[in-house]
Amino acid sequence: MERIFADLHSHPVAWSFNALRNTPQEKEPILFTPWNIPESNVKRQAKGKRVGYSQADFAKLLVGRTKLIFASLYPIEKGFFRDKFFRVLRAKKGIRTGKKHTLLDMAQTKFMGISKERVEFFQGKEIEGEIYDYWDELQKEYDFYLKGANKVNEVCVDTWENGQRVQYKTKGSYQIAKTPADVTESVNSPDQVAVVLTIEGMHALGIGNPDVAQDIPLHLLKERIAALKGESKTIPNWEHPVFFITFAHHFDNTLCGHAHSFPNIANKCFLDQSKNLEAGFNSKGLEIAKDMLGLDEQLKDTGSRRILLDVKHMSPQARADYYQHIVEPYNSSADVKKKLPIVASHVGYSGAQTLEQLIEESHLEKTKGLFGKYNRSDNFERDDFYAWGINLCDQDIEQIHKSEGLLGLAFDQRILGVRKKERRENNIDAFTRTIERIVLVPFKADLDNPAAIWDTISIGTDFEGYIDPLDPYPTAMEFKNFAEDLKGGLYQLKKRSPFLFGDLEVEEIIQKISFGNAYQFLIKHFEFGFGQRMNQVKQSGNIVS
Repeated sequence: MERIFADLHSHPVAWSFNALRNTPQEKEPILFTPWNIPESNVKRQAKGKRVGYSQADFAKLLVGRTKLIFASLYPIEKGFFRDKFFRVLRAKKGIRTGKKHTLLDMAQTKFMGISKERVEFFQGKEIEGEIYDYWDELQKEYDFYLKGANKVNEVCVDTWENGQRVQYKTKGSYQIAKTPADVTESVNSPDQVAVVLTIEGMHALGIGNPDVAQDIPLHLLKERIAALKGESKTIPNWEHPVFFITFAHHFDNTLCGHAHSFPNIANKCFLDQSKNLEAGFNSKGLEIAKDMLGLDEQLKDTGSRRILLDVKHMSPQARADYYQHIVEPYNSSADVKKKLPIVASHVGYSGAQTLEQLIEESHLEKTKGLFGKYNRSDNFERDDFYAWGINLCDQDIEQIHKSEGLLGLAFDQRILGVRKKERRENNIDAFTRTIERIVLVPFKADLDNPAAIWDTISIGTDFEGYIDPLDPYPTAMEFKNFAEDLKGGLYQLKKRSPFLFGDLEVEEIIQKISFGNAYQFLIKHFEFGFGQRMNQVKQSGNIVS
Protein backbone atom coordinates (compact mmCIF):
# COMPACT_ATOMS: atom_id res chain seq x y z
CA MET A 1 0.00 0.00 0.00
CA GLU A 2 1.41 3.40 -0.98
CA ARG A 3 2.23 5.71 1.90
CA ILE A 4 0.34 8.97 2.16
CA PHE A 5 1.11 11.90 4.43
CA ALA A 6 -0.46 14.70 6.44
CA ASP A 7 1.30 17.84 7.65
CA LEU A 8 -0.14 19.60 10.70
CA HIS A 9 1.64 22.90 10.03
CA SER A 10 2.85 24.19 6.68
CA HIS A 11 2.54 27.29 4.47
CA PRO A 12 1.96 25.80 1.00
CA VAL A 13 1.22 29.06 -0.86
CA ALA A 14 3.77 31.29 0.88
CA TRP A 15 6.43 30.87 -1.82
CA SER A 16 4.07 31.97 -4.58
CA PHE A 17 2.01 34.49 -2.63
CA ASN A 18 4.95 36.53 -1.35
CA ALA A 19 6.66 36.46 -4.75
CA LEU A 20 3.57 37.62 -6.69
CA ARG A 21 1.94 39.98 -4.17
CA ASN A 22 2.61 43.71 -4.71
CA THR A 23 3.72 43.05 -8.30
CA PRO A 24 2.04 43.66 -11.68
CA GLN A 25 1.25 39.93 -11.83
CA GLU A 26 -1.23 40.39 -8.98
CA LYS A 27 -3.55 42.14 -11.43
CA GLU A 28 -3.56 39.15 -13.79
CA PRO A 29 -5.97 36.43 -12.58
CA ILE A 30 -4.27 33.79 -14.70
CA LEU A 31 -0.95 34.59 -13.00
CA PHE A 32 -1.96 35.40 -9.43
CA THR A 33 -2.61 31.84 -8.32
CA PRO A 34 -0.88 29.21 -6.16
CA TRP A 35 -0.25 27.21 -9.33
CA ASN A 36 2.08 29.93 -10.64
CA ILE A 37 5.11 28.63 -8.74
CA PRO A 38 8.34 30.65 -9.06
CA GLU A 39 11.41 28.63 -9.94
CA SER A 40 13.44 27.16 -7.09
CA ASN A 41 17.21 27.09 -6.72
CA VAL A 42 17.53 23.32 -6.92
CA LYS A 43 21.16 23.27 -5.83
CA ARG A 44 20.24 25.03 -2.58
CA GLN A 45 17.28 22.69 -2.29
CA ALA A 46 19.52 19.63 -2.66
CA LYS A 47 21.76 20.92 0.14
CA GLY A 48 18.81 21.69 2.40
CA LYS A 49 19.68 25.38 2.72
CA ARG A 50 17.28 27.70 4.51
CA VAL A 51 16.02 29.80 1.59
CA GLY A 52 16.00 30.03 -2.20
CA TYR A 53 13.51 27.30 -3.03
CA SER A 54 9.97 26.18 -2.36
CA GLN A 55 9.59 23.54 0.34
CA ALA A 56 5.91 22.65 0.10
CA ASP A 57 4.07 24.18 -2.86
CA PHE A 58 1.15 22.16 -4.20
CA ALA A 59 3.22 20.56 -6.95
CA LYS A 60 5.70 19.23 -4.37
CA LEU A 61 2.85 18.09 -2.13
CA LEU A 62 1.41 16.07 -5.00
CA VAL A 63 4.77 14.51 -5.84
CA GLY A 64 5.38 13.69 -2.17
CA ARG A 65 1.89 12.16 -1.72
CA THR A 66 0.77 14.65 0.92
CA LYS A 67 -2.98 14.13 0.99
CA LEU A 68 -3.88 16.35 3.93
CA ILE A 69 -2.31 19.74 4.58
CA PHE A 70 -3.16 22.02 7.49
CA ALA A 71 -2.41 25.23 5.63
CA SER A 72 -1.31 28.06 7.90
CA LEU A 73 -2.25 31.58 6.76
CA TYR A 74 0.25 34.11 8.05
CA PRO A 75 0.41 37.88 7.55
CA ILE A 76 4.09 38.62 8.16
CA GLU A 77 4.56 40.53 11.41
CA LYS A 78 5.66 44.15 11.25
CA GLY A 79 8.20 43.47 13.99
CA PHE A 80 10.44 41.83 11.39
CA PHE A 81 10.89 45.21 9.72
CA ARG A 82 11.64 47.48 12.70
CA ASP A 83 15.38 47.10 13.28
CA LYS A 84 16.98 48.06 16.59
CA PHE A 85 20.47 48.98 15.42
CA PHE A 86 22.54 49.61 12.28
CA ARG A 87 20.02 52.05 10.74
CA VAL A 88 21.48 53.50 7.54
CA LEU A 89 20.13 55.52 4.60
CA ARG A 90 16.66 56.35 5.90
CA ALA A 91 14.25 58.31 3.73
CA LYS A 92 12.09 61.10 5.09
CA LYS A 93 9.37 60.25 7.62
CA GLY A 94 10.91 56.81 8.15
CA ILE A 95 9.62 55.38 4.87
CA ARG A 96 12.26 53.82 2.64
CA THR A 97 12.24 54.51 -1.05
CA GLY A 98 13.30 52.08 -3.75
CA LYS A 99 16.90 53.29 -3.44
CA LYS A 100 17.22 53.71 0.32
CA HIS A 101 17.23 50.65 2.56
CA THR A 102 18.61 49.70 5.94
CA LEU A 103 20.80 46.68 6.47
CA LEU A 104 17.72 44.95 7.89
CA ASP A 105 15.80 45.64 4.67
CA MET A 106 18.52 44.00 2.64
CA ALA A 107 18.85 41.08 5.06
CA GLN A 108 15.10 40.43 5.06
CA THR A 109 14.93 40.66 1.27
CA LYS A 110 17.60 37.98 1.01
CA PHE A 111 16.44 35.84 3.94
CA MET A 112 12.72 35.87 3.17
CA GLY A 113 13.12 35.87 -0.60
CA ILE A 114 10.79 38.85 -1.03
CA SER A 115 11.20 42.01 -3.08
CA LYS A 116 12.39 45.34 -1.71
CA GLU A 117 9.01 46.76 -2.76
CA ARG A 118 7.22 44.24 -0.55
CA VAL A 119 9.56 45.08 2.32
CA GLU A 120 8.57 48.73 1.89
CA PHE A 121 4.91 47.70 1.94
CA PHE A 122 5.41 45.91 5.28
CA GLN A 123 7.10 49.06 6.61
CA GLY A 124 4.11 51.24 5.78
CA LYS A 125 4.61 52.50 2.25
CA GLU A 126 1.40 52.79 0.25
CA ILE A 127 1.38 50.56 -2.83
CA GLU A 128 -1.47 50.69 -5.34
CA GLY A 129 -3.62 52.50 -2.78
CA GLU A 130 -2.99 49.90 -0.03
CA ILE A 131 -1.36 50.27 3.38
CA TYR A 132 -0.23 47.06 5.07
CA ASP A 133 -2.91 45.81 7.46
CA TYR A 134 -2.86 42.37 9.06
CA TRP A 135 -6.56 41.58 8.57
CA ASP A 136 -6.59 42.79 4.98
CA GLU A 137 -3.49 40.74 4.21
CA LEU A 138 -5.10 37.68 5.79
CA GLN A 139 -8.10 38.15 3.49
CA LYS A 140 -5.76 38.48 0.50
CA GLU A 141 -4.00 35.22 1.31
CA TYR A 142 -7.31 33.42 1.84
CA ASP A 143 -8.53 34.74 -1.50
CA PHE A 144 -5.28 33.51 -3.06
CA TYR A 145 -6.11 29.97 -1.88
CA LEU A 146 -9.60 30.30 -3.36
CA LYS A 147 -8.20 31.28 -6.78
CA GLY A 148 -6.45 27.94 -7.19
CA ALA A 149 -8.92 25.59 -5.52
CA ASN A 150 -10.65 22.74 -7.38
CA LYS A 151 -8.66 23.41 -10.55
CA VAL A 152 -6.67 20.60 -12.13
CA ASN A 153 -3.19 21.76 -13.08
CA GLU A 154 -0.18 20.11 -14.66
CA VAL A 155 3.03 21.44 -13.17
CA CYS A 156 6.72 20.62 -13.56
CA VAL A 157 8.83 20.12 -10.43
CA ASP A 158 12.60 20.42 -10.57
CA THR A 159 14.90 18.67 -8.13
CA TRP A 160 18.50 17.50 -7.88
CA GLU A 161 19.27 13.79 -7.85
CA ASN A 162 22.63 12.02 -8.13
CA GLY A 163 24.40 15.21 -9.07
CA GLN A 164 22.07 16.29 -11.83
CA ARG A 165 18.86 18.25 -12.35
CA VAL A 166 15.73 16.10 -12.65
CA GLN A 167 12.25 17.24 -13.58
CA TYR A 168 8.97 15.61 -12.59
CA LYS A 169 5.61 16.36 -14.15
CA THR A 170 2.66 16.21 -11.82
CA LYS A 171 -1.04 16.75 -12.34
CA GLY A 172 -3.64 17.36 -9.69
CA SER A 173 -5.73 19.79 -7.63
CA TYR A 174 -6.59 20.78 -4.10
CA GLN A 175 -9.87 21.24 -2.28
CA ILE A 176 -10.37 23.55 0.71
CA ALA A 177 -12.38 21.53 3.21
CA LYS A 178 -15.63 22.65 4.80
CA THR A 179 -16.53 19.28 6.30
CA PRO A 180 -14.91 15.95 7.23
CA ALA A 181 -16.56 14.52 4.11
CA ASP A 182 -14.59 16.97 1.95
CA VAL A 183 -11.36 15.75 3.52
CA THR A 184 -12.22 12.10 2.99
CA GLU A 185 -13.22 12.80 -0.61
CA SER A 186 -9.88 14.45 -1.37
CA VAL A 187 -7.90 11.74 0.42
CA ASN A 188 -9.62 9.07 -1.65
CA SER A 189 -9.07 10.99 -4.89
CA PRO A 190 -5.80 9.90 -6.53
CA ASP A 191 -4.60 13.39 -7.44
CA GLN A 192 -6.14 15.80 -4.95
CA VAL A 193 -4.88 17.39 -1.71
CA ALA A 194 -7.26 18.20 1.15
CA VAL A 195 -6.58 21.68 2.55
CA VAL A 196 -7.69 22.56 6.09
CA LEU A 197 -7.26 26.23 6.95
CA THR A 198 -5.37 27.36 10.05
CA ILE A 199 -3.87 30.72 11.07
CA GLU A 200 -0.52 31.51 12.67
CA GLY A 201 -0.74 34.33 15.19
CA MET A 202 -3.63 36.28 16.68
CA HIS A 203 -2.06 39.41 15.23
CA ALA A 204 -3.61 38.27 11.92
CA LEU A 205 -6.97 39.57 13.17
CA GLY A 206 -5.67 43.11 13.59
CA ILE A 207 -3.93 43.36 16.96
CA GLY A 208 -0.32 43.42 18.13
CA ASN A 209 0.67 46.31 15.86
CA PRO A 210 3.94 48.04 16.87
CA ASP A 211 1.86 51.23 16.92
CA VAL A 212 -0.83 50.16 19.40
CA ALA A 213 -3.12 52.91 18.15
CA GLN A 214 -3.60 50.81 15.03
CA ASP A 215 -5.06 47.89 16.99
CA ILE A 216 -8.75 47.18 16.58
CA PRO A 217 -11.17 47.36 19.55
CA LEU A 218 -12.32 44.26 21.41
CA HIS A 219 -15.81 44.16 19.88
CA LEU A 220 -14.38 44.15 16.34
CA LEU A 221 -11.85 41.46 17.26
CA LYS A 222 -14.72 39.28 18.43
CA GLU A 223 -16.69 39.98 15.26
CA ARG A 224 -13.71 38.91 13.15
CA ILE A 225 -13.47 35.69 15.15
CA ALA A 226 -17.17 35.16 14.40
CA ALA A 227 -16.49 35.72 10.68
CA LEU A 228 -13.89 32.92 10.74
CA LYS A 229 -16.64 30.69 12.14
CA GLY A 230 -19.26 31.79 9.60
CA GLU A 231 -21.24 33.46 12.39
CA SER A 232 -20.73 37.22 11.98
CA LYS A 233 -23.75 39.54 11.83
CA THR A 234 -21.88 42.60 10.58
CA ILE A 235 -18.88 41.66 8.39
CA PRO A 236 -18.46 39.13 5.55
CA ASN A 237 -18.19 35.54 6.73
CA TRP A 238 -15.51 33.19 5.42
CA GLU A 239 -16.66 30.38 3.14
CA HIS A 240 -14.40 27.82 4.83
CA PRO A 241 -13.80 27.19 8.54
CA VAL A 242 -10.51 27.76 10.33
CA PHE A 243 -9.63 24.63 12.31
CA PHE A 244 -7.10 26.06 14.76
CA ILE A 245 -5.05 29.17 15.36
CA THR A 246 -1.49 29.36 16.63
CA PHE A 247 -2.46 31.87 19.30
CA ALA A 248 0.96 33.49 19.88
CA HIS A 249 3.84 34.07 17.49
CA HIS A 250 7.12 36.00 17.49
CA PHE A 251 5.95 39.36 18.85
CA ASP A 252 3.48 40.77 21.38
CA ASN A 253 -0.15 40.05 20.49
CA THR A 254 -1.59 41.97 23.52
CA LEU A 255 -3.29 38.76 24.75
CA CYS A 256 -0.60 36.42 26.08
CA GLY A 257 3.15 36.13 26.28
CA HIS A 258 5.24 34.57 23.53
CA ALA A 259 8.29 32.34 23.83
CA HIS A 260 11.81 33.42 22.93
CA SER A 261 12.19 32.22 19.34
CA PHE A 262 15.03 34.07 17.56
CA PRO A 263 18.74 33.29 17.81
CA ASN A 264 20.44 35.91 19.91
CA ILE A 265 22.28 37.65 17.09
CA ALA A 266 18.87 38.50 15.61
CA ASN A 267 17.55 39.76 18.94
CA LYS A 268 20.65 41.83 19.65
CA CYS A 269 21.00 43.41 16.21
CA PHE A 270 17.62 43.60 14.53
CA LEU A 271 14.52 42.11 16.11
CA ASP A 272 12.93 43.15 19.38
CA GLN A 273 10.82 40.45 21.04
CA SER A 274 11.02 42.00 24.50
CA LYS A 275 7.48 43.31 24.89
CA ASN A 276 5.50 40.67 26.84
CA LEU A 277 8.22 38.10 26.18
CA GLU A 278 7.70 35.11 28.52
CA ALA A 279 4.56 36.69 30.04
CA GLY A 280 1.35 34.79 30.76
CA PHE A 281 -2.26 35.38 29.70
CA ASN A 282 -3.96 38.62 30.63
CA SER A 283 -7.71 38.89 31.30
CA LYS A 284 -8.43 40.07 27.76
CA GLY A 285 -6.48 37.12 26.39
CA LEU A 286 -8.44 34.60 28.44
CA GLU A 287 -11.70 36.21 27.31
CA ILE A 288 -10.67 35.96 23.65
CA ALA A 289 -9.42 32.40 24.08
CA LYS A 290 -12.81 31.36 25.44
CA ASP A 291 -14.59 33.20 22.65
CA MET A 292 -12.43 31.39 20.08
CA LEU A 293 -13.30 28.05 21.68
CA GLY A 294 -17.03 28.77 21.89
CA LEU A 295 -17.08 28.96 25.70
CA ASP A 296 -18.69 31.45 28.06
CA GLU A 297 -17.13 32.86 31.22
CA GLN A 298 -18.17 29.74 33.15
CA LEU A 299 -16.55 27.52 30.48
CA LYS A 300 -19.92 26.32 29.23
CA ASP A 301 -20.37 25.64 25.51
CA THR A 302 -22.20 28.48 23.82
CA GLY A 303 -23.06 26.59 20.64
CA SER A 304 -20.53 28.61 18.66
CA ARG A 305 -18.08 26.68 16.52
CA ARG A 306 -14.76 25.83 18.13
CA ILE A 307 -11.55 27.17 16.69
CA LEU A 308 -8.93 25.20 18.59
CA LEU A 309 -5.87 26.89 20.10
CA ASP A 310 -2.38 25.83 19.11
CA VAL A 311 0.07 26.32 22.00
CA LYS A 312 3.21 26.55 19.83
CA HIS A 313 4.93 29.91 20.41
CA MET A 314 3.05 30.50 23.69
CA SER A 315 5.50 31.18 26.51
CA PRO A 316 5.73 28.47 29.18
CA GLN A 317 3.79 30.78 31.54
CA ALA A 318 1.06 31.32 28.94
CA ARG A 319 0.78 27.57 28.39
CA ALA A 320 0.51 27.02 32.14
CA ASP A 321 -2.25 29.66 32.32
CA TYR A 322 -4.12 28.12 29.41
CA TYR A 323 -4.05 24.65 30.97
CA GLN A 324 -4.98 25.93 34.45
CA HIS A 325 -7.75 28.35 33.57
CA ILE A 326 -9.38 26.69 30.55
CA VAL A 327 -8.29 23.19 29.54
CA GLU A 328 -8.19 21.42 32.90
CA PRO A 329 -11.41 22.82 34.39
CA TYR A 330 -13.31 22.30 31.14
CA ASN A 331 -12.13 18.71 30.64
CA SER A 332 -12.79 17.80 34.29
CA SER A 333 -16.38 19.05 34.15
CA ALA A 334 -18.95 16.33 34.70
CA ASP A 335 -21.13 17.39 31.76
CA VAL A 336 -18.40 17.73 29.11
CA LYS A 337 -19.42 15.90 25.93
CA LYS A 338 -16.08 16.07 24.15
CA LYS A 339 -12.71 16.98 25.59
CA LEU A 340 -11.01 20.21 24.63
CA PRO A 341 -7.85 18.94 22.93
CA ILE A 342 -4.49 20.68 23.07
CA VAL A 343 -2.78 21.24 19.72
CA ALA A 344 0.99 21.81 19.48
CA SER A 345 1.45 22.01 15.74
CA HIS A 346 5.20 22.26 15.02
CA VAL A 347 7.28 21.51 18.06
CA GLY A 348 10.32 19.81 19.50
CA TYR A 349 11.16 18.57 23.00
CA SER A 350 13.03 20.65 25.59
CA GLY A 351 14.21 17.91 27.94
CA ALA A 352 12.60 19.74 30.88
CA GLN A 353 10.09 18.10 33.20
CA THR A 354 7.87 21.03 34.12
CA LEU A 355 6.75 24.40 32.84
CA GLU A 356 8.08 25.93 36.06
CA GLN A 357 11.53 24.64 35.17
CA LEU A 358 11.31 26.27 31.74
CA ILE A 359 10.18 29.53 33.33
CA GLU A 360 13.00 29.53 35.89
CA GLU A 361 15.67 28.70 33.30
CA SER A 362 14.55 31.15 30.60
CA HIS A 363 17.57 33.38 31.34
CA LEU A 364 19.84 30.61 30.05
CA GLU A 365 18.46 31.22 26.54
CA LYS A 366 19.92 34.71 26.34
CA THR A 367 23.36 36.28 25.90
CA LYS A 368 24.53 39.38 27.78
CA GLY A 369 26.29 41.28 25.00
CA LEU A 370 26.58 41.48 21.23
CA PHE A 371 30.36 41.37 21.04
CA GLY A 372 31.06 39.50 24.26
CA LYS A 373 32.59 36.09 24.63
CA TYR A 374 30.94 33.18 22.84
CA ASN A 375 27.90 32.02 24.74
CA ARG A 376 26.23 28.69 24.08
CA SER A 377 22.75 30.02 24.82
CA ASP A 378 21.70 29.80 21.15
CA ASN A 379 22.42 26.09 21.44
CA PHE A 380 21.22 25.76 25.03
CA GLU A 381 20.77 22.02 25.40
CA ARG A 382 19.39 19.67 28.00
CA ASP A 383 20.04 15.96 27.46
CA ASP A 384 20.74 16.53 23.74
CA PHE A 385 17.48 18.47 23.25
CA TYR A 386 16.96 22.12 22.33
CA ALA A 387 16.13 23.40 25.79
CA TRP A 388 14.35 26.69 25.04
CA GLY A 389 10.85 27.24 26.40
CA ILE A 390 9.44 27.31 22.88
CA ASN A 391 9.72 23.50 23.03
CA LEU A 392 7.54 21.12 25.00
CA CYS A 393 8.33 19.74 28.44
CA ASP A 394 6.96 16.63 30.13
CA GLN A 395 4.12 18.62 31.68
CA ASP A 396 2.99 19.81 28.23
CA ILE A 397 3.05 16.24 26.93
CA GLU A 398 1.03 15.02 29.91
CA GLN A 399 -1.58 17.68 29.17
CA ILE A 400 -1.69 16.74 25.48
CA HIS A 401 -2.07 13.07 26.37
CA LYS A 402 -4.84 13.66 28.92
CA SER A 403 -6.74 15.99 26.58
CA GLU A 404 -6.42 13.53 23.66
CA GLY A 405 -4.67 16.28 21.73
CA LEU A 406 -2.18 16.30 18.88
CA LEU A 407 1.40 17.42 18.39
CA GLY A 408 3.36 17.82 15.17
CA LEU A 409 7.11 17.22 14.99
CA ALA A 410 8.88 20.16 13.34
CA PHE A 411 11.47 19.63 10.61
CA ASP A 412 13.55 22.59 11.83
CA GLN A 413 17.12 21.59 12.77
CA ARG A 414 17.32 24.05 15.67
CA ILE A 415 13.94 23.14 17.19
CA LEU A 416 14.73 19.42 16.94
CA GLY A 417 18.14 19.90 18.52
CA VAL A 418 20.05 18.38 15.63
CA ARG A 419 23.72 18.22 16.60
CA LYS A 420 26.24 19.79 14.21
CA LYS A 421 27.93 16.45 13.63
CA GLU A 422 24.57 15.01 12.52
CA ARG A 423 23.74 17.68 9.97
CA ARG A 424 25.54 16.06 7.07
CA GLU A 425 24.42 12.62 8.09
CA ASN A 426 21.01 11.02 8.36
CA ASN A 427 19.16 13.30 10.79
CA ILE A 428 16.62 10.68 11.76
CA ASP A 429 18.34 10.23 15.14
CA ALA A 430 16.97 13.62 16.25
CA PHE A 431 13.42 12.46 15.46
CA THR A 432 13.90 9.06 17.08
CA ARG A 433 15.24 10.38 20.38
CA THR A 434 12.50 13.06 20.45
CA ILE A 435 9.78 10.47 19.90
CA GLU A 436 11.32 8.20 22.54
CA ARG A 437 11.21 10.88 25.22
CA ILE A 438 7.69 11.98 24.27
CA VAL A 439 6.33 8.45 24.39
CA LEU A 440 8.07 7.73 27.70
CA VAL A 441 6.25 10.58 29.50
CA PRO A 442 2.83 8.96 30.18
CA PHE A 443 4.52 5.70 31.21
CA LYS A 444 6.81 7.54 33.63
CA ALA A 445 3.90 9.61 34.98
CA ASP A 446 1.68 6.51 35.32
CA LEU A 447 -1.10 8.10 33.28
CA ASP A 448 -4.15 6.16 32.11
CA ASN A 449 -3.69 4.23 28.87
CA PRO A 450 -0.07 5.36 28.32
CA ALA A 451 0.22 3.60 24.95
CA ALA A 452 -2.37 6.07 23.56
CA ILE A 453 0.49 8.59 23.39
CA TRP A 454 1.25 7.05 19.97
CA ASP A 455 -2.08 8.52 18.80
CA THR A 456 -0.91 12.08 19.54
CA ILE A 457 2.23 12.28 17.35
CA SER A 458 2.18 13.59 13.79
CA ILE A 459 4.27 15.59 11.32
CA GLY A 460 4.22 19.41 11.63
CA THR A 461 7.07 20.49 9.39
CA ASP A 462 6.72 24.30 9.35
CA PHE A 463 7.77 24.16 5.69
CA GLU A 464 7.88 27.65 4.09
CA GLY A 465 8.12 29.08 7.62
CA TYR A 466 11.72 30.22 7.04
CA ILE A 467 13.10 27.16 8.80
CA ASP A 468 16.45 25.46 8.30
CA PRO A 469 15.19 21.98 7.35
CA LEU A 470 16.90 18.70 7.99
CA ASP A 471 19.36 18.07 5.18
CA PRO A 472 17.86 14.79 3.87
CA TYR A 473 14.27 16.13 3.98
CA PRO A 474 14.33 19.72 2.63
CA THR A 475 10.89 19.49 0.96
CA ALA A 476 7.63 17.58 1.09
CA MET A 477 8.92 15.40 -1.75
CA GLU A 478 11.20 13.62 0.74
CA PHE A 479 8.41 12.44 3.06
CA LYS A 480 8.67 8.87 1.78
CA ASN A 481 12.39 8.79 2.56
CA PHE A 482 11.68 10.25 5.98
CA ALA A 483 9.12 7.53 6.74
CA GLU A 484 11.52 4.77 5.72
CA ASP A 485 14.34 6.23 7.81
CA LEU A 486 12.03 6.66 10.79
CA LYS A 487 10.94 3.06 10.41
CA GLY A 488 14.54 1.96 10.88
CA GLY A 489 14.97 4.26 13.88
CA LEU A 490 11.83 2.93 15.56
CA TYR A 491 12.89 -0.68 15.03
CA GLN A 492 16.05 0.13 16.99
CA LEU A 493 13.99 1.84 19.67
CA LYS A 494 11.70 -1.17 19.97
CA LYS A 495 14.70 -3.41 20.56
CA ARG A 496 15.86 -1.13 23.40
CA SER A 497 12.47 -0.39 24.98
CA PRO A 498 9.79 -2.85 23.81
CA PHE A 499 7.42 -1.83 26.64
CA LEU A 500 6.83 1.51 24.92
CA PHE A 501 5.20 -0.20 21.93
CA GLY A 502 2.77 -2.60 23.59
CA ASP A 503 0.93 -4.49 20.85
CA LEU A 504 1.74 -1.92 18.17
CA GLU A 505 3.92 -2.84 15.22
CA VAL A 506 6.44 -0.34 13.90
CA GLU A 507 4.72 -0.16 10.51
CA GLU A 508 1.43 0.69 12.24
CA ILE A 509 3.13 3.51 14.15
CA ILE A 510 4.67 4.91 10.96
CA GLN A 511 1.21 5.03 9.41
CA LYS A 512 -0.12 6.86 12.47
CA ILE A 513 2.65 9.47 12.48
CA SER A 514 2.67 9.94 8.71
CA PHE A 515 -1.06 10.35 8.23
CA GLY A 516 -3.47 8.48 10.48
CA ASN A 517 -3.26 10.51 13.68
CA ALA A 518 -3.76 13.88 12.00
CA TYR A 519 -6.62 12.52 9.89
CA GLN A 520 -8.43 10.87 12.82
CA PHE A 521 -8.00 13.98 14.98
CA LEU A 522 -9.50 16.12 12.22
CA ILE A 523 -12.45 13.80 11.70
CA LYS A 524 -13.15 13.89 15.44
CA HIS A 525 -12.92 17.66 15.91
CA PHE A 526 -13.95 19.13 12.55
CA GLU A 527 -17.57 18.11 12.92
CA PHE A 528 -19.16 21.24 14.35
CA GLY A 529 -21.40 22.76 11.69
CA PHE A 530 -19.80 25.71 9.91
CA GLY A 531 -22.02 28.75 10.44
CA GLN A 532 -24.42 26.49 12.33
CA ARG A 533 -25.08 28.88 15.20
CA MET A 534 -25.74 31.73 12.77
CA ASN A 535 -28.22 29.62 10.82
CA GLN A 536 -30.01 28.67 14.01
CA VAL A 537 -30.31 32.34 15.00
CA LYS A 538 -31.64 33.25 11.56
CA GLN A 539 -34.24 30.49 11.73
CA SER A 540 -35.35 31.68 15.15
CA GLY A 541 -36.04 35.11 13.70
CA ASN A 542 -33.78 36.94 16.16
CA ILE A 543 -31.90 38.75 13.37
CA VAL A 544 -32.62 39.80 9.83
CA SER A 545 -30.44 38.14 7.22
